[in-house]
Amino acid sequence: MELSISRYNATSVLPSSSGGTGAQSSLGWIANWGQDNGNQTVRYIESGNSYSYGMSTENANGLLVEAGLDYTTFNFSDTSVGVFVRGGPVFWGSDLGTSWRAWGGLSLTF
Repeated sequence: MELSISRYNATSVLPSSSGGTGAQSSLGWIANWGQDNGNQTVRYIESGNSYSYGMSTENANGLLVEAGLDYTTFNFSDTSVGVFVRGGPVFWGSDLGTSWRAWGGLSLTF
């Protein structure tokens, strides 16, 4: 088991005995800084109707709880190529409530 701690995130990785698949979990601090953005406007092309949405300019902090799977597809001596998927909830400390994140991608290790 590998445990790495960065400034805002703690991650643990449990690799499989074959080295092909591993599980990952992390806890971290996440922030949404209000950037004094103006209202966002959406305009429908066909009807011409438009709607304006106010953007939150307040800062928000939250707890990120994330889990995922890593799968190594190819190994070439010192290089490996794989895919990964991650996801989990974000518990915001403000009136934002709870949101969900999901993402994935390719990994290249050399």
